[in-house]
Amino acid sequence: MKKVFLGLLIASLFTNPSYAERCVDVNCFKTHIKDNMLDLPDSEITGKELPALMTFLNAHPNITTINLNYTTACLDGPDVCWDYIRDAGAIALAKSTSLTHINLSGAHITDDGAKALAANSHLTHLNLAMNELSDDGVIALANNQALTYLNIDWNSAVTDTSMIALAKHASLKYLSVNTFMSNEPITDEGAIAIAKNQSIEYLDLSGKQITAKGAIALAKNTTLRTLNLYHNAIGDQGAAALAKNTTLRSLNIGSNNISSYGVRAFVNTTNFATLGLGDNTIGDESAVALANNVNINYLNVDNAGLSDRSFIAFGQHPKLLSLSASLNRITMTGIQALASSTSLSSLTLNFSNLNDEMIIALSRNTKWTTLNFGINQISDKGAEALAKLNHLREVNLYQNQVGDMGASALAKNTSIQRLQLAYNHISDPAAIALATNATLKWLDVTGNRIGDAGIQALSHNKTLEYLRMGKQNIV
Repeated sequence: MKKVFLGLLIASLFTNPSYAERCVDVNCFKTHIKDNMLDLPDSEITGKELPALMTFLNAHPNITTINLNYTTACLDGPDVCWDYIRDAGAIALAKSTSLTHINLSGAHITDDGAKALAANSHLTHLNLAMNELSDDGVIALANNQALTYLNIDWNSAVTDTSMIALAKHASLKYLSVNTFMSNEPITDEGAIAIAKNQSIEYLDLSGKQITAKGAIALAKNTTLRTLNLYHNAIGDQGAAALAKNTTLRSLNIGSNNISSYGVRAFVNTTNFATLGLGDNTIGDESAVALANNVNINYLNVDNAGLSDRSFIAFGQHPKLLSLSASLNRITMTGIQALASSTSLSSLTLNFSNLNDEMIIALSRNTKWTTLNFGINQISDKGAEALAKLNHLREVNLYQNQVGDMGASALAKNTSIQRLQLAYNHISDPAAIALATNATLKWLDVTGNRIGDAGIQALSHNKTLEYLRMGKQNIV
């Protein structure tokens, strides 16, 4: 399970927490309308505020989408953790005739709430991730033929029975059933059943117990365009079967006990633009061979046993746009190869022992738009080098050694929109500098040394859409 938790940690470095505010009245609701959506992420709505919310929705029939995502409401501890809307909220929202998109992730919804929502024939998009559903609730949802999008991730009681029911759905296009550490995980039986569905184009079955048998069945499906089987047990046989599918465009088979033999099945494929092979020990030889496939644009080889030899090959790939290669063995030689790439614009190298000299070398390539360098050894010099790049949109420097000079330099950059600076060495001067930036939309400075002056300055920034300051290490 170590690989899984490392992968989840890497994925969580750029989550979407916001600075908590109690948005529970009509005046605040009005400020959270975007087009036809009422957007209340990290929702603070409880049963107590439910009547006010429903009155507001009834008075605004133009609102077709509501986001009541509760999944990060407790991220900073129980002192800022709101109550949940629970089934009462689901039942109330289910009565709406104007809502077509509902997000109630992390709201403690049970089968009763799911059944109420399933009876709404206006719903097309429903997110019930991280709730308390079982097969009964999912079977009810499977009977709602209006649904085209369904996310039931992290509902640990969902089993093969749900997959058999959903397989009969005729209009579903997007289905995500990511259930790591489920008590009754989905097996080959569920995979074989859902493989027969002829409407689903996006399918996430990561974290299950699917073997080569299930993968072979899924490989025969001709409607799927995106398939995520991360952390199953399909092995080389399953990988080879999926490589023969000619309709898939995106495939993630990370953490599936795949060796160089399974990887080589993808060397000559022409349909896969996105390929995830992380957390499989594939080695340099197969990675170099894979780098010859010019049809791959997005590649994940995190924790894959690679060294500079692979990075040199990736740097020479003429059409590779995005590379995620954390937890490998890269030195300055590999860094220089990536810096010389004529195609790469996105690079993820978390947990890679990167230092300032490596970042300076990478910064000589001015085409970068997304850089994820969490948990490395980058200080002010590296941050200052990144600040000079005028095409950057996203930068992740989570848990490095960036101080006020580096953060202040980044604050002057006018292209960065998402900036992760949690757990560095930033204090008030840098926070005040960041507060003056007018292009940042997303900022996380949790776990730094920011005092009242910096917190106040950041909280008054009007262009930030998401701000997380969390707990500061004030001595």
